[in-house]
Amino acid sequence: MRAAIILAAGRSRRFGTTNKLLTPIGGKTLLARTIEAALREPVGRVLVMTGHDRQRIAAVAHSTGQGRVFPVHAADHARGHQQTLLAGLKSLSRHENEVLIFLADAPSVPRSITGQLSRAARGKVAARAMHRN
Repeated sequence: MRAAIILAAGRSRRFGTTNKLLTPIGGKTLLARTIEAALREPVGRVLVMTGHDRQRIAAVAHSTGQGRVFPVHAADHARGHQQTLLAGLKSLSRHENEVLIFLADAPSVPRSITGQLSRAARGKVAARAMHRN
């Protein structure tokens, strides 16, 4: 079964005083747009990784989620994307053996790209994170 992980734990420091993921664009927040993009994919669950602004990010996840979106807090989010991703991977069920990873501030990835990746990876490992071999 396939799941999606959305990395949404950052502080948006370069954006100023506002959390960019909660900024409305055309009537929807950037995060809501990314969640909707993930839900268009053939996934069972979408995990929204929270960190900074945890409650407000989780509220958007719940309101956009259609019952398939679950906020997951990444306790070590301040240590970087890799720790947030690791927390998301650890939150997968044993039946979720394939995952699509989305950056919360990049909702406009064309669906054709994720389809190509899924077809190319069928039955194989398409990408594997490695550290020290």
